[in-house]
Amino acid sequence: MRIKITATPKTKDTCLPLAYNHYLQAFIYSLFREDMPDFHRSGYRYKKRLFKNFTFSRITSDKMILANKRWHIGDEICFFISFYDQKASETGILNLMSVKGFRLGSAEFKIKTIKTIFPDEQQLGRYEKSHFNFITLSPIVVYRTQENATGKKTIFYTPDKQEFYDLITSNLKRKAKSVGIEAEDDVVITPVNVDPEKSLAIVKYKDYYVKGHTGIFSFTGRRDYAKLALEAGIGSKNAQGFGMIRMIGN
Repeated sequence: MRIKITATPKTKDTCLPLAYNHYLQAFIYSLFREDMPDFHRSGYRYKKRLFKNFTFSRITSDKMILANKRWHIGDEICFFISFYDQKASETGILNLMSVKGFRLGSAEFKIKTIKTIFPDEQQLGRYEKSHFNFITLSPIVVYRTQENATGKKTIFYTPDKQEFYDLITSNLKRKAKSVGIEAEDDVVITPVNVDPEKSLAIVKYKDYYVKGHTGIFSFTGRRDYAKLALEAGIGSKNAQGFGMIRMIGN
């Protein structure tokens, strides 16, 4: 399930920090403080990996201007949260309904609407395999950490490299194992409208920078893999606000 939230700024001169992902993540975690207090450190395990299997989008607004390293908000904002876990979805939406507003850094917002959305799951159809195009709602992050003489080095991959797609599909298969999907099958993700340079998004999360990519891609694979990709996100760092996708027409 995914949740669409619209909110209005409480003041006319509302500004968002340039790096707001961790503030938005903290707001999401706050929704589970009472009913699921371990939500922020729990998840689905596969071997040594822990997958949160939820994600959220970038914030959008019709009047959102970047100036002086801050986002100036002149109108209502919109963002999406998506959960693979049904209990997390239900808890999140119920607690959202009791929240009147929230703060992101020093910016305060009043919640206007909350809407649950299921179209992606419905559009997958009844067939075992799915094929569709999707657009990114937050950048896809693909990386490896390597050891060298001076310590660890993070290598981020770009969509003009085959490793980008290989790592996305292997990550998705591990997520599938974590939620009990045992069936093995090929997953094929290919670029449709992606410019490796123009699609680059460098996002600061707390004290480090993350490189991701946006664009339009295609997905071919098992229906349950597709549902997982749409609800939990693809690539890495989903719970930090990366890899949320939305199905679009082929």
